[in-house]
Amino acid sequence: MTTEQFWEIVEDSHDKSMTANEQKLFARLTALSEAEILAFDRIWTEHYYRLYTNALWGAAHLAQGWCSDDGFMDWRNWIISCGREAFEIALDRPDDLVPLIDSEPDAGCEGIAYIADNALRAKNPQWEGVSPVHDTLVRPEEPAGPRWASEEDLRMLLPKIYHRYVENPTEVEKKMQDPETFVKTFGAKLGESQVFRPSVEEVQIGSAKGRRLTFTPAPKKPWWKFWK
Repeated sequence: MTTEQFWEIVEDSHDKSMTANEQKLFARLTALSEAEILAFDRIWTEHYYRLYTNALWGAAHLAQGWCSDDGFMDWRNWIISCGREAFEIALDRPDDLVPLIDSEPDAGCEGIAYIADNALRAKNPQWEGVSPVHDTLVRPEEPAGPRWASEEDLRMLLPKIYHRYVENPTEVEKKMQDPETFVKTFGAKLGESQVFRPSVEEVQIGSAKGRRLTFTPAPKKPWWKFWK
């Protein structure tokens, strides 16, 4: 499989709904041979590793208000799913990603990363675990490029994204910056009787500082009473 064929499949499958995107990509890949699926997955993984940069992580951090290492994994896979132009912008000039981020409501969905594995198993149930591609490529130990330690660093590095999402957020984004609103919106529920309180802790990412979001089980009671 050539790079041109790879991008043709990715772009023909793209949809602003990540659910639809995953379904379309799965359909395209299951029409290929096992060898072709493996070749597709190898190119995807190579591009995914190339996007492991501090600048792009900073862009995700500013656009989302916070971005963990797992979240950045999902974000890079989403970037690739948007096609060649999105990938090249993210790689070379991530500050120009604002129009793409604004136009894609499902940025950072995790499932797209597993479509090749699912397609392999659909064609051959003897495939277990994940594609061996991930074990044959060298994974970067650290994100490439200049490191950042604060949002002030990112304001200098990514002025367009900083202006859009930090200095000039939409009304919805302003509401989501309120901790209580965030908890009410994203507090995960287990069945009907368990909620989780999110908390943010400072962490060190290499020589840069970051923030990690964790959820702590709250007292078990009906969620509608919890908020009263």
